[in-house]
Amino acid sequence: MGYYYGLRFTADLTPQGAAVIEELNALHDWSLVRAMQVDHRFLSDWRCNFIPFGAVMYMPSEWINENKLENGRWTVCCSLKDRNTIEAFLLHVLTRIVREACQVEIRPEDDTSFYHLTVPNKRWQNDRQQ
Repeated sequence: MGYYYGLRFTADLTPQGAAVIEELNALHDWSLVRAMQVDHRFLSDWRCNFIPFGAVMYMPSEWINENKLENGRWTVCCSLKDRNTIEAFLLHVLTRIVREACQVEIRPEDDTSFYHLTVPNKRWQNDRQQ
C-alpha cells in the first residue's frame, strides 16, 4: 500500500510560471513542458506527474483534490507516496515559477508539517508546528 504524503498550496505565479502550468494542465506530463526547462532532478522521479495530478489519499476530509489556475494563482491539493518527489518539486520547480513566497503544507498521513517556501533564496525551510 505505501505511506502517503499530502501536498497543498496556493501560489501566485509569475507570467512565465502561469504559462508553464497552463501547458502542464494541457499535456499532463512535466517532461513535455517547453515553457520552461524542468530540472532533471525532478523529472527523473517517475512520480513527478503526481504533482499536481495525484489523487488525495489518507488525508483529512477537508483535503479535496485540486489543480486550479485562475488569474495567475495556482491552487494544488494532491497526494503521493514519495516525500523526495515533493522536496524536488519545491526546490527545483515551484521556486522558479512563484512570484513571491507562499505557504506550502506537506502532510504525512499520520501528522501535519508546514513548510515555508522562500523564493529569493530558492530554498524552503521547515516551519513545523507542534
